[in-house]
Amino acid sequence: MHKWPSILVLVVISLGCREAGPTALEAREIGVIEQDGAIEGRDGGTSALVWGRSIWTYGDTVLTLSDEPAPAPAQPQNEEAKTP
Repeated sequence: MHKWPSILVLVVISLGCREAGPTALEAREIGVIEQDGAIEGRDGGTSALVWGRSIWTYGDTVLTLSDEPAPAPAQPQNEEAKTP
């Protein structure tokens, strides 16, 4: 009678199991990557080999510079475009 809750727990836990990801073939330490003084930090980085070069992309880049002012919101051009 107490066996079913245990089996249910094992089934639910096993749903989160999956195969291991890819295995790295080689890794080399290349030192510190230089960055422009206007860049304060980066977040969510990933890299790929593209045309023989390592290309990095970032989810967020924090700058030390002020941003451009936001443009004014667009206004509807006719009565049909307006919402109540």
